[in-house]
Amino acid sequence: MGILRRKTSLYLLFAFLIILSLLIVRPDRLFTRWRERESHISRATEPKILIIGLDGATWRIIDPLLKQGRLPNLKLLMEKGSFAELKTFSPCLSPVIWTSIATGKLPEKHGIWGFREAPESTEPSFPTSDKRKVKAFWNILNEYGKSTGIINWWVTWPAEKVNGFIVSDLIRYSARMERSLKEEVSTKYDVYPEGLAKRLKPLIYKPDEIKVEEIQRFMRLSRDEAKKYLAKMGPQINFIYFVNAYQSDKSMLEIGLYLLENHPTDLFTVSFEGIDIVSHLYWHFMEPSYFKKYKISKDEIENFGWVIRNYYIWMDEIVGRFLSRVKKDTSIIIFSDHGFRPTGTLPWSGGHSTKHSAIPIAPDGILIMSGKNINQGIILKEPRVIDITPTILALMEIPVAQDMDGRVLIEALTPEFINEYPLSYISSFEDRKEVEPMKTQDKGLPAAKKEILEKLRALGYISN
Repeated sequence: MGILRRKTSLYLLFAFLIILSLLIVRPDRLFTRWRERESHISRATEPKILIIGLDGATWRIIDPLLKQGRLPNLKLLMEKGSFAELKTFSPCLSPVIWTSIATGKLPEKHGIWGFREAPESTEPSFPTSDKRKVKAFWNILNEYGKSTGIINWWVTWPAEKVNGFIVSDLIRYSARMERSLKEEVSTKYDVYPEGLAKRLKPLIYKPDEIKVEEIQRFMRLSRDEAKKYLAKMGPQINFIYFVNAYQSDKSMLEIGLYLLENHPTDLFTVSFEGIDIVSHLYWHFMEPSYFKKYKISKDEIENFGWVIRNYYIWMDEIVGRFLSRVKKDTSIIIFSDHGFRPTGTLPWSGGHSTKHSAIPIAPDGILIMSGKNINQGIILKEPRVIDITPTILALMEIPVAQDMDGRVLIEALTPEFINEYPLSYISSFEDRKEVEPMKTQDKGLPAAKKEILEKLRALGYISN
């Protein structure tokens, strides 16, 4: 009996020493099983739909890059899914179009008219969510018990109360504004839930954190030239806006990956603005033949001629990073609100507004759908920006409202899915229970809104 006790004690001591050594040398191995279990739970709550918005992306740039093999992730999605030009409309302004995408309705119904209060108004303003008159897809999904995660969607400030989270579009301005104004600019309306903001703030990339190597992947500059550009923020407006675009998109990447992993929702969407910004300001370096009345040197063409295309390549890498973190049976939607064309004038050498004589009609955007329940090898039949929300609702097995101006892109959905979940309709979502964003409840919002708009105006984001 004594021998048995001694052996038992030795075994216990031996086991204790093994555990202690694991804790000291490789603590991760001790918790491998737990992590595997946690990972399994996380995978089970990943989004049914992943949506990535690429503001301003155009097939005019994508097609040649696809042929060169430089956009492998978009190519894979196209090969396994459906795609087309995405029909947009005028006024070709991002706040208007993104709100139409989010609601399935034209501006006459949703009430967002861009950077002014109404079509006939001459008074500029920054569009905010409290001006939207109808429900967005995240409100509708929440009413049907689905959770939603929204990051950097146009016209989402002040952030509404949702089942999930909203990281409003004002977040992308915060680091730039704080750098210029030397003061805190964030408000409790930037993110919902409010407590999430503290965890996200360290993920917001600051303009002065940009490294030389990051600049060099887009522009053909020596280290000394890149340092000079960073120190002065560039000799012209182009570089300042490039820094803004890169800072914003890198921040949204970090925030998006963090929230996708740590705050799973039934629908997850993240948007990137950089393609739009660099297309506005670097097009003349890429296609100088449209700008013959301007002197564009060979050195400038060599240095900056690939900025736009390199930005698309980076965006493809970002798409790949999100794809690697979702299940294979997730439905994927990649879209842009409009495309781009050369304007023939500076400084805005790329454009999408019909105010430019070189752009008689608003250039269409892109739409790629892939993954679960999506047909393979289909070129869609002239999809419109207002068709995205009805299609989202169909994929989530929710009725579509008859007062929406868009339609379900039924040709994009597999016959098996349609047979199992036939389309259904209701007259409207607007007569259901009211959406209750923070705007209707918080007396502090008007003062915060006025302060933010004044700061945006002071920095030139909106006109005086």
